[in-house]
Amino acid sequence: MTKKKLGYEENSLIKSAYNNSQREEAHLKLVNQDPYLISKMKNPSEAVQLAAVKKDPDVIGAIKNPSEAAQLAAVEQDGMILSSIDNPSEAVQMAAVTTDWQAIQYIKNPSEAVQMAAVQHSALAISSIKTPQRRCNWPQ
Repeated sequence: MTKKKLGYEENSLIKSAYNNSQREEAHLKLVNQDPYLISKMKNPSEAVQLAAVKKDPDVIGAIKNPSEAAQLAAVEQDGMILSSIDNPSEAVQMAAVTTDWQAIQYIKNPSEAVQMAAVQHSALAISSIKTPQRRCNWPQ
């Protein structure tokens, strides 16, 4: 993530957005120009988070406390983005391994359902699971 120095217009939009009812509209305009500007915003709305993530899924790591919908939008574009998400829900984990089974390596304690989803996409997933559930093991 490269830090971008904010220009006068961007700084003005961010500051004025906190002082009027057009905050979300201003924030949407900014993230459409540069999705990483979301990192400069206090409590961006879910709509702003989704707009930023749809523009660039890597921006999920720059959002403090991203919504589950934003997390899902990010991993549905790139499952490996899961590595940038702290404490993803089971639904986000499932979406990530469905998009890319290799995302299982970033899940500390995947549920049996998440393990099964990864293994169903590729039997190689079993090698990335530290303590696979018995059902996920190769048939005897």
